[in-house]
Amino acid sequence: MKASFLKAVEERDLTSVRFFLSNELLLDPRGISFLEMKSWAEKNCSGLYEAPDKIDYQVIEKDWNEDFLYKIKNDLDNSFTKERLALYEKVSKVVLKEKAHYLDNEENKSGDEKELVLPRKANEEKPSLKPIIGLLIVGFFVVLLGVLIKVKVLCIVGCLVCAIDIIVLLIKSSKR
Repeated sequence: MKASFLKAVEERDLTSVRFFLSNELLLDPRGISFLEMKSWAEKNCSGLYEAPDKIDYQVIEKDWNEDFLYKIKNDLDNSFTKERLALYEKVSKVVLKEKAHYLDNEENKSGDEKELVLPRKANEEKPSLKPIIGLLIVGFFVVLLGVLIKVKVLCIVGCLVCAIDIIVLLIKSSKR
C-alpha cells in the first residue's frame, strides 16, 4: 500500500480514502491491491460507506463498457456506498479484463527488474525536432540582421543561439 493512502486512512480523510479505492481498480483491475486497501480502510476508517441510495443500474453484463464503468465511478465518487463499490469492482474486472491480462503477463515475465510500459499506440509519434530547427533558423536570421545593420551584439547573440541549438539538435537526434 502506498504511504499516501495509509496517511489518508490514519488521518480519517474519507474523501481521499474513497478516491484512492475507486482509482485503484482503474490502475490495477485485477483487484489484489484494491482488496488489501479496502480491507485496511474498513478496519481503520469508521464511516467509510454512505447510506445506500435509490440509483439502480439496469445494464446487463454483456452491455458493460468503459462508459458504464466511468458512470459508476462518477456516481461512486459522489455517493460512496458499499453496494456501488461492489458493482464497480465487478464491472472494472470485466471491462478492464485486457489490462488485467497485460499486467499478469508483465509480472510473469522472467528476467531482470521490469518497468511497466504500456504498448505505444500506432499513431503516437516521437517528439518533434521542429521547434529546435525553428529556433536555429531564428538564430541565423538574428546573425544576418546583426551583420546587415552592423551591430556586433546581435551577431554574437545569434551565433550563441545557433551554437546551442546545433548542440541540442545533435544530442536529440542521437537519441532517436
